[in-house]
Amino acid sequence: MYLGAASMLTRPINLVATVVLARLLDPYDFGVVALGMLLATSSYLFVDLGMGPAIIQTDVERRRVLFPAFLITMICGLLLTLGIIAFSAPLSAFLGETEAQEAIRWLAWLVFLEAAITIPESLLRKDLHFGQVSFLKVLQDVTNLIVAILFAYLGYGFWSLVIGRLVSTLIQTAATWILCPGWAWLTPTRIDWGAVGALLRYGVKTTASGVLSFLHQNWDDWLVGRVFGAASLGLYSKAYALTNGTLSGLSRNLVNGVLFPSYAQMQNDKERLTRVYLKSLDFVLLLMVPLAAGFLIVAPQIVTVVLGEKWIPMTPVFQVFAILVFTRPISSNTSPLFMAVGRPDYNMKAGALLLAVMIPLVLLLLPYDITGVALGVVIAHTIAAIYNVFQVNSLLPGTARQTLRTLVPPLTATLLMMAAVQLAKAPLLQLLHVPDHNVLSLSGLIVLGAVVYLGVTFVMQRALIVELMQLGLAAIGGRRRRLTRLAPE
Repeated sequence: MYLGAASMLTRPINLVATVVLARLLDPYDFGVVALGMLLATSSYLFVDLGMGPAIIQTDVERRRVLFPAFLITMICGLLLTLGIIAFSAPLSAFLGETEAQEAIRWLAWLVFLEAAITIPESLLRKDLHFGQVSFLKVLQDVTNLIVAILFAYLGYGFWSLVIGRLVSTLIQTAATWILCPGWAWLTPTRIDWGAVGALLRYGVKTTASGVLSFLHQNWDDWLVGRVFGAASLGLYSKAYALTNGTLSGLSRNLVNGVLFPSYAQMQNDKERLTRVYLKSLDFVLLLMVPLAAGFLIVAPQIVTVVLGEKWIPMTPVFQVFAILVFTRPISSNTSPLFMAVGRPDYNMKAGALLLAVMIPLVLLLLPYDITGVALGVVIAHTIAAIYNVFQVNSLLPGTARQTLRTLVPPLTATLLMMAAVQLAKAPLLQLLHVPDHNVLSLSGLIVLGAVVYLGVTFVMQRALIVELMQLGLAAIGGRRRRLTRLAPE
């Protein structure tokens, strides 16, 4: 509930800020920073050698592993940061945009800050302190957007995006250290090489799966930037951010953030784990399937009305990436399950299959410009999602059949919603007496889609909706009871 509220709060803020920044900056500015962030985010994979997930998953006494894990993380973070700075010139040339060199040098410090935040944030998640985690997420997002908009307004171009990320991450790091009590990770202890070795063995597998995940998430950005230039990359990356950015945020904060430590606590109870996995899949699909359909059916209106005419070439890519939102929730739900039961190698297998399908498919569709690249990515992810369903079935027998049944109600409601919105487009323009869609007509289409989807869903999945409402009321009631007990006499 905490992380869901944080996502619901930051998403409209992000959307408004994206519109403002899209008006103040050009696609080229976003493309330059996207290239720089490729190096920073790729280094995140190696910055802790998997120590963060290992700390969450292990049942070893924490005082035996926290300090060594923090030491390993900080050393790796510093070495990676200095390495990126030292080789920024050849790295920018490899990315195909030499003007990105200075941005790369500054964005490299994000890697060091990521190292400093990894262990305390993992402790907050392990102890299920999602209120603090939610606050940190909101703080980082809001600070980033305020700073970026301010400097963009002052005319700093792509540097406004760089400064926003650096300032917000620095503040988030300081706040994480303050909110994670005890600072146990800073207390030097005698190194238990057996416990550290167990963490590293788990962490290396997690890192390997993370590397594969990074490659299939970012190599297409490199290819687009290299082949079509920074401006095309700006269109491509913005289309992905506006569609799958929502899913990525939910996956990182709700699915991985909550379910990974929760699954880890019940990893030895297969019956309970199966129930929770299927229930979480119900909730994720309930949210994400209509969102994907909404993006797909009103994409031309969203791009024109919200972003402006200079972003119109992004529309077909936007629609293709909207399809990806249909399939990504399945894989996003399987990943924390594999990690929690000590099988990160299953993520490695899925990542290897995804790359094996994606690379030749994207290269085959490259003549169709960035839209072809996006289509290749979507098809590959769909195949990998199906493979993940059967991997889960090998761990939790019977879940593959249940997954197919879970898809039917939201897909049915979504198809009816899409039909209603499409049929309403022309009559709505006539009703408002306008030649083209504007903010009012776009809002009307969104409201209509929401009403149709919720109505059909309530008929088909009434028990799930009631359960979700009861869960929310129970959480609010529990919060009130805790506050009452803490209140002074």
